[in-house]
Amino acid sequence: MKKFFTKKNLGWKRAFTRRNFSEKLTMIFMNGIGLHFIFSKILTRKKNSRGFTLVELLVVVSIVSVMSVITVLSSSKFDGTVLLTNLAYEVALSIREAQAASINVREFQPGTASATFSAGYGIHFFSTLGSGAANNRSYVLFADLPIPPSSSGDHEYTGNENGGTEFVAKYDTKRSNVIDRFCGVLTTGGEDCSGVVGGLTYLNIVFLRPDPDAVFRSNKGFLYRAAKIYVRSPQNVSKAIRVESTGQISVCPSLSC
Repeated sequence: MKKFFTKKNLGWKRAFTRRNFSEKLTMIFMNGIGLHFIFSKILTRKKNSRGFTLVELLVVVSIVSVMSVITVLSSSKFDGTVLLTNLAYEVALSIREAQAASINVREFQPGTASATFSAGYGIHFFSTLGSGAANNRSYVLFADLPIPPSSSGDHEYTGNENGGTEFVAKYDTKRSNVIDRFCGVLTTGGEDCSGVVGGLTYLNIVFLRPDPDAVFRSNKGFLYRAAKIYVRSPQNVSKAIRVESTGQISVCPSLSC
């Protein structure tokens, strides 16, 4: 080292006393001094001993925050989609329950004076509650009681969301998912739907024993070859339940159902 600090290199010696330790080692290395290996660990220790700067800390916090927001939003959307799918299948299973009750000739109001095995069963979707308020959360399972002297019913529901002579059970959607609309698919093409001026105010999907076939009845009469029930999540994700006149029940994305 003494040979290095000759008179010729006096400027380097003065620089060596003024500059910080890291800069001195860098200058020596750049001039071909073979001490890099010896001082590399010192340089690393010196650098690592500084800790985090404010800028580095802010960058890390920003990255973590952005990733957290993305994770929460993705999780919320995923949960909403799962819950909506569950609702769609619950509606489909309710319709299947009505179909099974009709095929299996379930007794209506057993143990009472009104008990009968002659009832068909159906699901009643409606846009207005008995109080006059709008409804997009409830639907009813009902018995289509025969009207004497006929052995079949009129495919209409007698009652409201809380009870009636044909009332069996009431179902409500969960969380913030709603029944967006219900529609009858016309035999000539197109759909009659609720939620529009002059549209449907109710739609009944009825099954008559002993056949699995479905009959559709609305405030516009018998005009349909199929029915669709659209459900929607708060994230505006939609699914549809489609019921064919043959009794087939399926759940699909609303745009392809």
